[in-house]
Amino acid sequence: MLDYYAYESVADFVKALSHEKRLQLVELLSSQERCVEDLANSMGIGIKSVSAHLRVMRTHGVLTTRKEGLRVYYRLRNNAILELYQHILDVALEGKDITPLNAANGLCLTLHELLAALQRDDVTLIDVRDRESYAEGHIPGAISVPIDELEEASATCCDADKLLIVYCEGYYCIQALDAVRILLAKQYPVKVYRNGLKEWADAGFKLAKAS
Repeated sequence: MLDYYAYESVADFVKALSHEKRLQLVELLSSQERCVEDLANSMGIGIKSVSAHLRVMRTHGVLTTRKEGLRVYYRLRNNAILELYQHILDVALEGKDITPLNAANGLCLTLHELLAALQRDDVTLIDVRDRESYAEGHIPGAISVPIDELEEASATCCDADKLLIVYCEGYYCIQALDAVRILLAKQYPVKVYRNGLKEWADAGFKLAKAS
């Protein structure tokens, strides 16, 4: 067994995630670093409140920072934080009305299924990462619709007669899951390539770059 101080340290770490706003911050930081102002704007709450949550998360090792001029940028300490967050979601939501997205519910595509789907004319592939990441490299044929814009942009960029396939960085990137929920709520036919850009690149397929 661990000693008392180890348990205490683990408990403090868990407490740093045990607030709905902090879980939302993990999601917002899942694919890129962000400054306090950007996070506050995305969450619709005050900068002081966001700063307080970020301070707790940084103190207990959930986040790290870097400074650029007068701005401080926050990012997840490592990918294990994101994996932990996704496991928490899967366990907490299992058996409830909000069901985790996995292969069992038919919404997730494998790489083989994605390749087959991209041969069809009635498919739109959507990259929901930020535009800078899209420009650096994306799956050929994908259009860029960042998750923060999808709610409003779907009316013009999405066709109800086409299957929409969304993806982001990889399995533990939360934006693609959010995109599925947004599009399902709007009654669009949608699937997710959950293993995302990482699996595509690891399989040796080329990436397109925005000019």
